[in-house]
Amino acid sequence: MASHSYQWSCVICGGVLKKNGKTSAGKTRYRCKNCGASSVATRQGASRQAQMNLFISWILGAGSRAEKNITRTQRRSLSWCWNVEVPQPEVTGEVYTTLMVDGTYLQGWCLIVVYNGTHVVGWQWADKETKAAYMQALSRFPPPDIVVIDGHRGAFKAVKELWPHALIQRCFFHIKNRVRQLITTRPRTECGIEINLLTKTLMKISDPVQAAAWLVQYFQWETRWGDFLKERTYAGKRQRCLHDTRKWWWTHRDLRAVRGMYRAMIKHETLFSYLTPLTTDPSATVLPRTTSPLEGGINAGIKNLLQHHRGLSVDHARRAVDWYLNSKTEHPIDPASLIKPEHYTPNTVKPAPLQEPDGPPEYDDAVNPAAPWEDGVWIRKGWAGR
Repeated sequence: MASHSYQWSCVICGGVLKKNGKTSAGKTRYRCKNCGASSVATRQGASRQAQMNLFISWILGAGSRAEKNITRTQRRSLSWCWNVEVPQPEVTGEVYTTLMVDGTYLQGWCLIVVYNGTHVVGWQWADKETKAAYMQALSRFPPPDIVVIDGHRGAFKAVKELWPHALIQRCFFHIKNRVRQLITTRPRTECGIEINLLTKTLMKISDPVQAAAWLVQYFQWETRWGDFLKERTYAGKRQRCLHDTRKWWWTHRDLRAVRGMYRAMIKHETLFSYLTPLTTDPSATVLPRTTSPLEGGINAGIKNLLQHHRGLSVDHARRAVDWYLNSKTEHPIDPASLIKPEHYTPNTVKPAPLQEPDGPPEYDDAVNPAAPWEDGVWIRKGWAGR
């Protein structure tokens, strides 16, 4: 079969066809050089392929139906295209140097995208970011050198179980955002100002020597402000409507959360994994430390897609995102090659005909006095005129 929609191979033996005059209708006749069978050129599903191509150009384009000049009649004729499912990219067995994985929430669903730095290699729909969801998304691939995650516990546990020896790097962009979320960009305490400056310094580290110096400064910060972070606030007199029974809580909970985040990254060695190649070869290439190519290149495109096509149902929105992710793979699947007859001729089950007896009933239940309107007999009241 050639790339176009005409049939140029023998339908009997698959041999090569050769022109052999014309039929009485004026069509070109073709003869098989192998078995001698003759046939004419046929178009197999050309209209369906054209409809599918128009559907994909509308879904992946930025214009609305009005801008694409898609009428209501065309919209109805394209409705079967939503039935075509998008398969996952084929796993080639290639060992990737880097895998970036991140979850984003769309239409009440969580979409986990796996990215190798240049192309999308897989994705998984889930209800939320869990260990099982991440394992389902990552189990198809061989162990990479490093996995960059956004810091979610489910992603960390899944990578540790699937690939115990793979390096795990916490995304620096997510670290910065988390610190800003907890203590803002202008913390009021001296302790908060110092850890904010340490976070800004962390973003500029590019070699193991700078990383070691940063760790020394961080441990000095913990020692200097250890007693300050132990301060408690005790509950005073509460109103009766307040049901909180706690007698005390940590005064600087947000700062303690920042400290806990850094402690966990240092303990699990996910803070400076991107510098591992430089420990043995100073001229080596530094590994990625952020998921920004995935966030800004893929996830942002998904959000723009749903913004351009806002109003889609949940199932249609998911299918549109699947087609978008397919277009971002290294070898996108041709949508026309996925068309099957069951997509445009759905097997609708007709309801069984209602068997009713012939003629009027011999015995009936008469009028229901509790609900006479069911039998079409209303209780008449009031003046009917003269």
